[in-house]
Amino acid sequence: MDAIRRFWESFRRLEARLVEEGHDLGVAYDMLLEDVQKIEPGLFLEICPEGEPKEFIVTAEGKKELFPIVEEIVRAAPKMDGWKFLALKPRLGFPVKIQWEAVEVRIKDVTFKPIPHPDHTLSLELFVKDLRPEDAEDAHNALLRALDHGLGERAFAEQIQGTQVAPTPGWLRAAGLIPLTELEGYLRKRSTSSR
Repeated sequence: MDAIRRFWESFRRLEARLVEEGHDLGVAYDMLLEDVQKIEPGLFLEICPEGEPKEFIVTAEGKKELFPIVEEIVRAAPKMDGWKFLALKPRLGFPVKIQWEAVEVRIKDVTFKPIPHPDHTLSLELFVKDLRPEDAEDAHNALLRALDHGLGERAFAEQIQGTQVAPTPGWLRAAGLIPLTELEGYLRKRSTSSR
C-alpha cells in the first residue's frame, strides 16, 4: 500500500508536467512508469492528456493475473478535477487502421477464423489481405493493439487465448472467414449460446 500511495503522490506532483508533455511521453511519464513498476514490474501506463476529462489508464498489458493489483491501484486514485482514472484499457471499438513500426493494417482487410478451446476461450487465426511474410510480426503486434481497442483489455484477455496472423488465403479457403469488425458480436452470440 505504501508503494501505491507514493505512486499517487508522484502523480499529483507531476500532473502539470505530464499534461505539458502531452503525447510525447517525456520525463514525467518515465518517472510515473518507474513508480508504478515498483508496485508491479508488469504494469504500464497510458495517458490521453487532451479533452475533458483527461484519461489516465493503468494497464497490465493483458496479463490477467495482474488485473487485481491494477484495480487496487485505481481504487486508491485521488479525486482530481479534470481526470478520469481507469483500471485496464477500455473498449473503444475497432480503429479504421492501426500501425506498428512501418506496417499499417486496415481493419476492413482483416478476417478471422475462431478456434474454440474446451475452457470456453478461443484462439483466433487472423488473416490480413496482401500481407507480406516479412511484415507478419509487425502486423500481428498492430492487431493485438486493435483487439485491445476493439474489445477492451479485460474482455480480450479473458476470452482470447491466443492469436496468429497469416495472409488471407485464396477465395476457396477464405469461405467462412468472419470480418474482424464482427468479432465482438460473434463473442456475444457465442457467450449467449453457451449458457
